[in-house]
Parts: sequence; C-alpha cells; structure tokens
Amino acid sequence: MNLAGSGSGAINTPRAIAPNTEAKLDHILKAIAAATKQELSRKVESIAIKLGLLQTEEQKLVSRVTHMEHNIIELRSHGADGTGALTDCQGAGTGG
Repeated sequence: MNLAGSGSGAINTPRAIAPNTEAKLDHILKAIAAATKQELSRKVESIAIKLGLLQTEEQKLVSRVTHMEHNIIELRSHGADGTGALTDCQGAGTGG
C-alpha cells in the first residue's frame, strides 16, 4: 500500500507479495498452530492426571512394580521358592 500520506498522488494500491513471503507466512502459521496444539495437549494431559483419568509414567511404573510384587507373593504362597525346585510335597509321587 502507498502510505505516502494525503496528497494528490497518494493512492492506496496493493503491494506485490514476494514469492517466498506467502510460504514463510504459511510456515509461521503452521508453527504457531503446532505450538498451540502441543500446549493444549499438555494442559489436557495435566488436567486428566489431576482428575485421576490418566497416569504419569512414574505412576505407571509404581503400578507395575506393585503388580509384580503381588505376583511374587502369590507364587510364594503356592510353594515356588525361586530356585526352580519343587517344595513341600510337590512332585513326591510313589513312582510305580
């Protein structure tokens, strides 16, 4: 546009856009959209964690360890001692 001021020759005309300007603007807009999407995603994730709808990585690990501990206790209560050997009377048949 002609911003020369008010005068007899001051006519508003569109300026030609440089060939790469549109591509640059498109790139900038896409970067803004991506950043906004990432920020919104982080905020939604944070809210979901606070509401208990989603677990953090630390919470997932704690849950897995707790589950494994429960499995170990369960195995031990059924006679597994971790050595691979049968305990108590397991496998003590008469073998006829």
